[in-house]
Amino acid sequence: SQDEWSIALRYANEFNGVRVAAGAGYHEDGPIEGWGASAAMQHTASGIFVAVSYTDIEDTSITTAGYRDTAESWSVIGGMARKFSPLGKTTFWVRYAEYEGRTGQSAVAGYLTSHADLDVLSLGINQKIDAAAREIYASYYNVSSDATVSTTGARTDFDDFDAVILGARIFF
Repeated sequence: SQDEWSIALRYANEFNGVRVAAGAGYHEDGPIEGWGASAAMQHTASGIFVAVSYTDIEDTSITTAGYRDTAESWSVIGGMARKFSPLGKTTFWVRYAEYEGRTGQSAVAGYLTSHADLDVLSLGINQKIDAAAREIYASYYNVSSDATVSTTGARTDFDDFDAVILGARIFF
């Protein structure tokens, strides 16, 4: 039987028209352990906000010599959320995130994934429509990645991926 446990701390308050919130946590489930932290602040009068986050996860059960299974990520997002029209609140945002992983033997026999990077740049707009209990949104994502995936250790660069997402949500 594996032991699993977690602990977290959270904080939120408002000072002189600036809302702040932060949190940090640690989780352990057998050989997998990880921690993360985040913080955010918003100027209530202007609606300008910024938030940052970081996570680190490790699987100590990897036994391939010279490798360990880890994943790290961080992100920052900023934008503005305020009511520009009678429809409801409009939110403009831009976000940058980096994900990095190292691992040992992969699921494909004979191949080693020793390093992988993923960078994501995204931006978007959300418009709430209060009278109709819905929200419409549009966002753009650019994802770039490279990794060392081979029997020889050669680095592979992947083509960037771009996506535009349009949608709506109805709140029940």
